[in-house]
Formats: sequence, C-alpha cells, structure tokens
Amino acid sequence: MDRWKPDADCLKRLVDQIGENVFILDTKGRFVFINRHGLKTSKYTRAILGKKFTSIVAPRHKKDATAAFLQVLRGKRLSNLEVEVIYKNGKHVLLELRGEPLKKDGKIMGIVGTARDVTARNKAEDALREAEEKYEAIVENAGDAIVILKNKKITYANKQMLKLTGYTMKEAMGKSMTHFITKNSIPAVLKNYSLRMAGKPAPRTYEITIKKKGGGNIIVEVYGTVVTINGEKADFVYLNDITARKKAEHELRAKIKELEKFRKFAVGRELKMLNLKKKLRELEKK
Repeated sequence: MDRWKPDADCLKRLVDQIGENVFILDTKGRFVFINRHGLKTSKYTRAILGKKFTSIVAPRHKKDATAAFLQVLRGKRLSNLEVEVIYKNGKHVLLELRGEPLKKDGKIMGIVGTARDVTARNKAEDALREAEEKYEAIVENAGDAIVILKNKKITYANKQMLKLTGYTMKEAMGKSMTHFITKNSIPAVLKNYSLRMAGKPAPRTYEITIKKKGGGNIIVEVYGTVVTINGEKADFVYLNDITARKKAEHELRAKIKELEKFRKFAVGRELKMLNLKKKLRELEKK
C-alpha cells in the first residue's frame, strides 16, 4: 500500500486552521501567501499578495526587518525579531517574527514565517519597567537608609545608607550584613532576619548599632520586610538613624537624675532648717 502524502491544497487548508499568523515571501520580499488568521487579524484582503512586506512595516523598523529578511535568504533562521507593523485599519501592532528559508530542490525560493502579536506583552513589560524605575528612584532618594539582603548579604544600598556608614557601593555589595554591625547587635540581627525569611512573627522594629567606616558607631532603628525580587525572597530593610535621639534621651535621663539629686538635697536641707527652727523655738521657751 502506497503511503499517502498531503497535496498543496490540503496543506494550505491545514495552515489556514492555525490560530497564528503564517506568511510566505518570495525572494523579492513580496507576499505570496498569508493564512486566514493573518488576513483576519491584520484586516487586509488577498489584495496584499504581491506587495512587499516592507509596505506594512513601520518606518522605524524597516531597516532591521530588511536586514533580517536578507539574512534568511542567505540560509539563516530568524528567531524572535520584534517588528512594528501597520494594519489596514491604521492600528500599529508589534509582532514577534520567526522564519526560515523555503527551499525547493536545494534552492532558496523564499521565506516561510510566523508572526505573533506581542503588543500587550510589551506594554505590560514597559509598564512594569516604568514602575520599577519609579520605585528605584523613590528608594534611591529616600530619607531613610535602605538595604536589600539576599542570603544575609547586601545586594543593594541606597545613597542614604552609603552616606550614613561612609562605605561606597563597591565596598558594601556582597558583604555579609554582620560586617557592618557591632558584636552586641549580631545575635538580634541574625535572629530577626531568620524569622522574617521563614515567614514567622518577628519584632516590627528593633534597635541595633552600626559601625562607621571611619570609626565610631551609629544607633539605628530597624524595620524589615520580606519582598520578592526576580522570583527570589529578599529582606528589604529600613534603617532610621536615631543616634541624636538616643543621645538626647541619655542627656535627658542624666539631667533628670541630676535634678533628682538636687531635689533630695534641697528637701534634706529644708528638713534640717525646720529641725533647727524647732530647736530654737524650744530654747526660746526655756
């Protein structure tokens, strides 16, 4: 029994059922075939056949599209080239093109390719990129020091953090967080980091002491939260410099203590004076 092979008409009907834009170009770059889905989505009719593909490519992408077409005619495959085209109704659409040489008896007769609409995907990517840029600008210029930790190591530090500690970005990147804090603060930092990353309850804020590059310490109030960056968990940490506040509190406590001593001294002196007056009155009576 002879093996059945589909004829050209059968293959054409099959391609017309595919829910993706399929096209064929000759060696001059003219459309010789566009499947039903391609015509439906682009709003063109079969009158487009015989016209060059560059006639529907947006001006800013004509050069790249032509270069890619010539590369395929030299025998190379085209993969994931994004080209903006203009549909018959004037709508601008971004298509992701794939193609390969169409050969007959070893000779390249044209190009067969597919075109997938990626307009919505790219708009979403642009919106995400814009949001990330805005977010980065806000974080970079925040009044609080901010660091991002992955696996207990610093992967990002904003301007305020670098200014606060005196370190450069190069010096901070990749270093363990324990490199920047005093020994007394290490247990609390490691414990709370582990609790947050494990999704367990952890103190909302706590105080630690940071070492400055040029010497000296800074007392900061820490607030950490877990975020997802590029699919991985990271610790997003705010550090608020409270050194001046702690110093003021210390001075206030010292002043209160001093006033308390003065009060006790004054009260004691007053009691002595009262006792002395009492004794004088008793002597006067005698």
